[in-house]
Amino acid sequence: MAAVPTRPIRIAGSDGDETEEPEDPDEGESKSGKRKKYTCGCGCNVWGKSGLVLRCGLCDTDFTEQ
Repeated sequence: MAAVPTRPIRIAGSDGDETEEPEDPDEGESKSGKRKKYTCGCGCNVWGKSGLVLRCGLCDTDFTEQ
């Protein structure tokens, strides 16, 4: 059985809704300490390894490592 988020997450689609991620209590680091949080100009968040170069497809700005 797949894990289900504890609260709904809206993902941007053709209707222009913004992405809304659950709050991250670790503020940018995962429990393992290897993943970093990246945020773009419109407030979308992604997590990945340090040193990634990412660009947002919604607001066309670079993600910055937090």
